Amino acid sequence: MNTNYIKHLKSFILSPIFPVLLGIIIFILYVIYCTPVSLCDDTLDLKDKLDFEIWKLEDNRLKIDNKKWALSHLDLVTSKNTNGGFIHKKVWSGNLEQLYNNQEILLNNIHYLENSIKKLEPNFSSKLDAAWQFKWGIIAKRN
Repeated sequence: MNTNYIKHLKSFILSPIFPVLLGIIIFILYVIYCTPVSLCDDTLDLKDKLDFEIWKLEDNRLKIDNKKWALSHLDLVTSKNTNGGFIHKKVWSGNLEQLYNNQEILLNNIHYLENSIKKLEPNFSSKLDAAWQFKWGIIAKRN
């Protein structure tokens, strides 16, 4: 009678359903024991917000560079000493000023989020450290 159980166990292990059931069991154990640790992280939402703010800052930096380049390369032949050219430059300069103000707001938001995260996790360092400033240089200076 013992041999009969061993024969059934051997056929079950060699059947194609065994790896599927084993995978499902391992996945369920992983979800039970590993997922709650990441879900209990209080800083996860703050880190997502910080990443989004840094992304917006990078996007704003590219817009500033594009506006500066476009403003410096205005067609001087058609816009020189004309009312339209003056208005055009005034509008673009206003947009550039608005982008600089937006950049200051984003930097304040980023520093606030960093300080909030560092209160909960003291050894935290964000993407806005030396690597980010090395990539784009020092934060945009007004020229």
